[in-house]
Amino acid sequence: LVNVTEPAPEPEPAVAPDGHGETILLAEDDRQIRQIVAAALVGSGYQVALARDGQEGLDLLEARGDEIQAAILDVDMPRRNGLEVLAALRERSATVPAIIMTGAAADQARRHVDAYTRVLPKPFRVADLGVLIRQLLDAPNGGPAP
Repeated sequence: LVNVTEPAPEPEPAVAPDGHGETILLAEDDRQIRQIVAAALVGSGYQVALARDGQEGLDLLEARGDEIQAAILDVDMPRRNGLEVLAALRERSATVPAIIMTGAAADQARRHVDAYTRVLPKPFRVADLGVLIRQLLDAPNGGPAP
């Protein structure tokens, strides 16, 4: 028998697995989102290469491309969009994991999804982003991510 006056238990939040020092390119033009996501990634054991727009993301790819092990890219950014950064990333490596964050452009972003790219609609929980990046990073080399 259930007591109807007791609230139902809240679902357990997703717990993001820790990083292992991987360098993640984070390109996001919204300062608040950029700071929150970067702090969560650093707090989880990742290194973060921060870009305030798409052009900075491209510049970081050029300067530090060999270090970058994953990318988290906003779609709608000034000076270049996240899909342009993704295209440059794919020219360097077809298998570097990427997450495309988007609000309104989810349908456009989904056209760029491959075995190593996921779309994360905004708004999202930071823990869900952490789980997704870990899944992509842990996918076997040469095989699609789960």
